[in-house]
Amino acid sequence: MNEIARIKKAVKTREVYEPIIEKGKSKLDDLHILLEKGRDVCTTHALFKLFNSETHRLLIRKGYTLILDEVLNVIEQIRIRRNSLDLLLEADAIYIEDYKGKQLVRWNQQKKII
Repeated sequence: MNEIARIKKAVKTREVYEPIIEKGKSKLDDLHILLEKGRDVCTTHALFKLFNSETHRLLIRKGYTLILDEVLNVIEQIRIRRNSLDLLLEADAIYIEDYKGKQLVRWNQQKKII
């Protein structure tokens, strides 16, 4: 039995929904529909990592509480090309800070999207 099925079976006092792919919509699209309707939702970590500003807006507006059954890797190191770094610097989205003899890349909080 997969994790979502296990949780859905264990919850006896509420109906729990799982986002699905249907009618040309992604699981994320279906999740947004379920959130808009105020449904209790159980989903995978893979879908959780795809949450976007619309997901965030719906969670806040509907007063959702997120329950994670295990630790999620929320910070991952990614490789970017040098020209991407230059572009972010030129856009003032990031800046370089010296810290204990090392250079750290910091996000410019005034440019923060969410």
